[in-house]
Amino acid sequence: MDSTDRPVPRTIDHDRYTLRHPWPVDCKVQGGSSGLVLTRSNGAYGTAFVEAFPAEPKTIIRGEGTSITAAEDAAWEKYTRITAGDHEHEFETRGYRNGAGFCTHCGLFASGVFDLAEIGSVCTVCGVGTYWESIGEALYCREHAPDRAQIKAMRAQLRAAGKDTGLGQLGEMFEALLDEEDDADSA
Repeated sequence: MDSTDRPVPRTIDHDRYTLRHPWPVDCKVQGGSSGLVLTRSNGAYGTAFVEAFPAEPKTIIRGEGTSITAAEDAAWEKYTRITAGDHEHEFETRGYRNGAGFCTHCGLFASGVFDLAEIGSVCTVCGVGTYWESIGEALYCREHAPDRAQIKAMRAQLRAAGKDTGLGQLGEMFEALLDEEDDADSA
């Protein structure tokens, strides 16, 4: 076997870290030593991370740790648990309304495992299963979604009434950026 026959080690973090585990060739892996995580409770923290995107099962796996090595080990442990084949995947929504779910046995995250109508994610107007647009608790299919100006007004009313707009803090930040773009475009 000459040097051209040897597999090239896979690396991440701008080639500074060589992967330790035998990730499948069709699995994209990325990571870094200083990721930023925004939490639902409006906090944030820094962490080393490794994210893997296997083709089968099609999902995202994220490991975090005090180092890239620890983060890869955490991601690999999740991957091996998910692919062990020792159970049938049974999913729960865990609050997701877009059809995605988590396996109750291994934690596999997968999209499209729930019928939107069956989990109650239906258009407020026509009752068709959808997750096209949400405003507060109301969902709208593509056909019945309000236009951008109406959405902006409806969310402003919800905020003024002290109600949840359905966006969360990060969504509110993105919406504010879109509003700034709209204002700049109309100027």
